[in-house]
Amino acid sequence: MGVGLEAARATLLADNLGALRCDGYGAPRRARYQRQPTFDRQKQFQMAAVYAATSPEWLRTIRTLPVGTELAFWQPTPAEPRRIAIGERWYFKERGRPLIHGFGLFQRWETGSLAELFQRYGSATGYQTANELALGIQVLREGANLATTVGNVVLVSFNEFDPPRSLAAFGLEDLSVRFRYIDGPDPLASEVSTLPYLDPRLTSSAPDAMAIEAAVENEAGRLAAELTLDELLARYAEQLARGRPTTRHLSSRTYERNPLVIAIARLRAGTRCEVRDCPHPIFVTPDGVPYIEVHHIDPLADGGEDTIENVACVCPAHHREVRGPPS
Repeated sequence: MGVGLEAARATLLADNLGALRCDGYGAPRRARYQRQPTFDRQKQFQMAAVYAATSPEWLRTIRTLPVGTELAFWQPTPAEPRRIAIGERWYFKERGRPLIHGFGLFQRWETGSLAELFQRYGSATGYQTANELALGIQVLREGANLATTVGNVVLVSFNEFDPPRSLAAFGLEDLSVRFRYIDGPDPLASEVSTLPYLDPRLTSSAPDAMAIEAAVENEAGRLAAELTLDELLARYAEQLARGRPTTRHLSSRTYERNPLVIAIARLRAGTRCEVRDCPHPIFVTPDGVPYIEVHHIDPLADGGEDTIENVACVCPAHHREVRGPPS
């Protein structure tokens, strides 16, 4: 981060988290500081569910995998789906037939060789061996081998329609391309609401918002575990070069967030509270992972941006204090 950006962030921290201090017992107290509300420039962007063709063999294999497995919905070319966000539905259409068999929730997009794909996901690619995977892709991409670079859509929370749903019944066209966006209201949403979700986080009154929040946290954890801070910052710079991601309003109190920003903030702070002289111990999850909350200094609801300059790590106690009571 440049010196100018770091200085701007330091000013924001002083103006916001500097309003907090701790008494002799370590309990946070709010000083006489109250943010003045700013005009609402809530940012939304047009995302869409997707349906894409796959083979009956892929579906048969996926049905046998344990609940919670990350699925590799590979694409024969590295053509990235850009209008789908974490937690959106990716529907499975049977190749050669106008039937939707089910869906998973979009987690991330990646590219790599077939050998790398199978090494990481194994049978979650829909095949039992790497050579079988190569043969499966050769149906769509002549000459493909284990060194061929392909795209991969990583999905979670597999759900299946029984019986499969007809495309025509929901006004959806058959596929002439690898995948197709569903613009506007999702016509299959009413069918989805009747499914017994395998993921218990999706049984609330706002399943999509909760699923997206959980998926973002999972992805942030994966990034922080697999990449160094320098690598995360380099990836963040590449993301900005393609255009700053827009923050989507999910519900009355929830916004979709960038997992890269979360991962960078936690590594940058060493998973410690950035309130000066915070006495609270680091919270550790049952899995032994240090946990700290990432706070937007200039709140998203007030038009603040989801950037690494506008976030700070705070312990749960200070996060409650800096947010103030629920409205």
